[in-house]
Amino acid sequence: MSLVILTSSTTKCKASSTLNRSSQFAVKNIFDNNSDTCWNSDQGPQQILSIDLERVAKVKSIRVMFQGGFVGLTGTVEVASQKNENPFLEVSQFHLVDSNDIQTIQLNDEGITAQFVRINFTSSSDFYGRITIYKLEILG
Repeated sequence: MSLVILTSSTTKCKASSTLNRSSQFAVKNIFDNNSDTCWNSDQGPQQILSIDLERVAKVKSIRVMFQGGFVGLTGTVEVASQKNENPFLEVSQFHLVDSNDIQTIQLNDEGITAQFVRINFTSSSDFYGRITIYKLEILG
């Protein structure tokens, strides 16, 4: 059984872009458990979410709920256990579907030790490369 290892009160997350740089579409919205709020990226060929778990944890999977039509279809997940660790270690490549359903990116059944998680969306179902996420959970 996996447990959510982050909460909105402790999660620090940065996005490579936010639509109109508006707080209405801020990345913090993906952790607030409110289905009326979301993160919207600006347009572009690659979007990145960088997440600080604020403690080292065993990460097993990531669950994400997109808005259909604005789904990050392909990409990679990278992790680091120290703040300035470079390069991050790529632990997964993913291929998702254009859907509103919660989708899971499986990393490792045993868990991967990390404090920092970076999700690189390399393609989107939107012609302009925009991504909309309503919910994101990191499980460990």
